[in-house]
Amino acid sequence: MRAAGILLVWFAGVVLTAALLAPGVYHLGQWLAGEVPFLKGLGSQPFHRYLNRCLLLAALAGLWPLARAFRLTSARVLGLTGLAAGRRELGFGLVVGLGCLLVVALLMALAGVRGFNFSHDPRVLMELALKATLSAVIVAVLEELFFRGVVFGALRQVLSVPTAVLASSVIYAALHFLARDRKSTRLNSSHITISYAVFCLK
Repeated sequence: MRAAGILLVWFAGVVLTAALLAPGVYHLGQWLAGEVPFLKGLGSQPFHRYLNRCLLLAALAGLWPLARAFRLTSARVLGLTGLAAGRRELGFGLVVGLGCLLVVALLMALAGVRGFNFSHDPRVLMELALKATLSAVIVAVLEELFFRGVVFGALRQVLSVPTAVLASSVIYAALHFLARDRKSTRLNSSHITISYAVFCLK
């Protein structure tokens, strides 16, 4: 009950903080778009994008207090290990993750849902690959730290390990299902690879 109460208070605090910040941040973005030329893209972003970013920032700001509340204050307790110690697991996770993405891509192409386009400029492809990789690494590490580190670490204090794994996975899937849109699908499909690799380090 204590763990559930702490998570509930943390979640309510994150939502309330994001709800209070998002309107101001949105108007600030609109103002910057009109005043700063290289930030004009901010003006075309819908409000829900600002709200999502505020939710992420509020969650990150509350991550350390949440970890301390559950006494998850060391890297090992959070499930983090050095790259040297987990090199084999990292390689295995990358191979399996990339293999799964390749299988999904082939199935989508065979089903006619998507098709391969080889006419793009190599420089454009490299730029997109670099951006996707950078986003994948940052988002995946943050999500694994929260869901597999703090949330799973907190749940396994009061539940059996299989039940904690199932519960944290359901929370992860539910939040991503609610936030799903066509653009985020492209991003999530790329950072799943890194997420799996980081999970294999534990």
